[in-house]
Amino acid sequence: MVNTRSEDTILFIGLTPKIFKFKLLYKMLPAFAEKKQSIDFSDRFNLILFQDSGPVYLEDFTFEFKNLIKLLKEYESKIVRANIAGGIFVAATFVIDVYKKISDKVFRLIIFTDKGSLKIPNTYIPVLNDLLDKVKDIPLFIDILRIGTNDYEEDLKLKQIANKCGGDIHEIKTAAQLQDTLLRLAEKKIIRQESFIGTKSASIITPDNEKFFINLADDPKILITSETCSICFKKDDKTVVQCPNCDTIAHMSCWAHWAKTTSIGIPYVFRCHNCFNLVKLDPEFVEIVQTGKAPTIEAEPKRIDLTAYLRMLEEKRKPQIIQENDPLEIPADEYEDISEQITFNEKEIADSDLWDIEFRIPSRPISQTKKLNEKNLDLQPIPLNLNGMQPNNQSNIVQAPPLTRKISTQSNNLNNTLGKQNRTQEITVVFCPSCSAINSSKDKRCKRCGHLLF
Repeated sequence: MVNTRSEDTILFIGLTPKIFKFKLLYKMLPAFAEKKQSIDFSDRFNLILFQDSGPVYLEDFTFEFKNLIKLLKEYESKIVRANIAGGIFVAATFVIDVYKKISDKVFRLIIFTDKGSLKIPNTYIPVLNDLLDKVKDIPLFIDILRIGTNDYEEDLKLKQIANKCGGDIHEIKTAAQLQDTLLRLAEKKIIRQESFIGTKSASIITPDNEKFFINLADDPKILITSETCSICFKKDDKTVVQCPNCDTIAHMSCWAHWAKTTSIGIPYVFRCHNCFNLVKLDPEFVEIVQTGKAPTIEAEPKRIDLTAYLRMLEEKRKPQIIQENDPLEIPADEYEDISEQITFNEKEIADSDLWDIEFRIPSRPISQTKKLNEKNLDLQPIPLNLNGMQPNNQSNIVQAPPLTRKISTQSNNLNNTLGKQNRTQEITVVFCPSCSAINSSKDKRCKRCGHLLF
């Protein structure tokens, strides 16, 4: 039996307006989304694009693809050369954030690149590989479209990234090829894991990644008062706990029993039966309950329809637009000059209905990069009026020391022919102490919760 699952897809538009005809996207992307939702109406979408100050995307996936088209049209004139490394980092950390909140999803990342897309510096490869090693088994699939470009060294980097996450690199030369490729990518990805909800979950977490996923889960609140359990509906003197995300109350033993069918491969890390958020219990206690060494009630909670739940949340919260600083920013003086690479002859231009040609594409100078002050730090909503798409609001922040993991690498020369000197660069991956979200060392506040990191 073919094993597929509902998919949430991120479209990373790393295309350059001065090279690519964006009007083609307005025709092809809705057809892609329509095919996906005709296969599975529970599929959702998001979009990443780059402007001067960094990546822009929706705070959550949306069922309404028209929201993304509105966002793309609004920002088309502001789009700059995309940092592929930064976009992949943002997409991967975003997937981790969503995975913590919901289950039974496959995540897709489809990256559109052209000659204007910034190449991935060698210094960022270890960081991306380490991050993708953690998210690839969520699972996350990556496919990369290389439109009108041919760069063996960069293609090799991108192919290794795509292959690591079960995808591939696709060479695109014409509009017809782009349309055919998108329609193929609209098909479901086949996965090896069984569905978590309602079945005994297969182990998908490797030993190296167990600590990472354990840290993602929230500890429940232990209540000292007598409360009615939402699973067995009894009120007694047994220990009760409360989900920190939705405040649902349950016996600790009932939750330990529920964990049998909702764990993520780690027996004591599982999904709340009311909101799907990842929670964890004491491993020894869970083992005692699940092996029958302690009495427990065999009742199970009423299962919630995930798609209906997510549609309710989207209707209640409305899409919100997020802008943040580029987590893996590339200095403008290291941008490769691509003007000499755009050398299509007259026949190629005449035969192609895919792109417009401009022989000079200005690099984004450092002076144009937005420098955020203390009142306008890394994560900021954009106050746009896109027919119901509302800006986000920051909550009060309490400072706490962050947990960090440092990865030191030697920066290779991006263009030795220009005589640039090698330099050592230390990249720090910061885990938010408040919500465990992954941030880069350039983030002053957590992208998920706004917690002050430094």
